[in-house]
Amino acid sequence: MCLINYRNIPGSSKVFRTGNIGDISTSDCNWLKENQITTYVDLRSHNEFCVNSFCTNREITYKCFDVDNSHDSYLIEKPFSEHYVKYYLQMLETCKSEIKKFFMYLGFTKDERIVYGCSLGKDRTGVFTYLLLSFMGIEYDQIKEDYIKSVYELASCALVTSYYNKLGKNDYKERLEASQDCIDVFNKKFIEKYSCVDSYLKSIGMKDFERIMLYEKKEKYFDLEKK
Repeated sequence: MCLINYRNIPGSSKVFRTGNIGDISTSDCNWLKENQITTYVDLRSHNEFCVNSFCTNREITYKCFDVDNSHDSYLIEKPFSEHYVKYYLQMLETCKSEIKKFFMYLGFTKDERIVYGCSLGKDRTGVFTYLLLSFMGIEYDQIKEDYIKSVYELASCALVTSYYNKLGKNDYKERLEASQDCIDVFNKKFIEKYSCVDSYLKSIGMKDFERIMLYEKKEKYFDLEKK
């Protein structure tokens, strides 16, 4: 199975994040079904994977929003905190249409249990998770803790070691650790530029009623305390 860095997002028992560094296999599909996942949202670009098993699997809805990762190429040579921040901020601008599609989908879908992710489930997945959790009013400390979890999850994963070795990079643990501090800087720069996630989603074309629909899904997807 190629799913890695898999977990539920903070405050939710119905929405999960993951990574997948291989083709989506039959074993992946079976594992998702066993865990009652109804939808897999792939944030990888089309040149990163093969979806044959999903095309023939009607029990799991497959969505792909093709978030281009070509802008992270400089991270291969310069994997330091400031470069991760630059990559994340670039993503907000270069992938506006895919980010909008993702949040429109969440706002209008009837699917009950969803998993979304990119290759390592860390950078693109981390940015999307930051946006979703911030929009839903989850405390920043929880968002940061969830982001940092990926560093520890990936550092101990043999598949990740192989992934970086294929790139000719054996310093993958140092690369993972370099990104730990960047979430605070990214959060600060995001607020300085966009003020809040609601303003950002408005700036990329989500209408008022669409953002309201998305926010109303908080009760469906997050485990709210009953009053």
